[in-house]
Amino acid sequence: MPQIAPGAPSEQYLSREQFAALAGISQATLGRYLAAGRVPFFQPGGPRHRMTIPRSALETLTVPAKSRASVAKPQSVDGDKPANSSRTARPGPKPKWLRNT
Repeated sequence: MPQIAPGAPSEQYLSREQFAALAGISQATLGRYLAAGRVPFFQPGGPRHRMTIPRSALETLTVPAKSRASVAKPQSVDGDKPANSSRTARPGPKPKWLRNT
């Protein structure tokens, strides 16, 4: 007979793999959410055993809708060069190949 979590006698539980596939997130992201407490889970065998996640957590999970295309790229002040290509002088001696110029 399967073990039922206390307080939720009729709730269906999913494995980590099933939950990640249904939620549309990677298993690594799900692991971070579990560690941060964003997703509830139950371990019927205690620590170091399998984790089960209630199906109802799918409705409560809010995944940030970020994509690489929507992330704003830094703009330079000048407008002619990208922000990451500006070079600033570092403290200390110049490298050998720049000393004669």
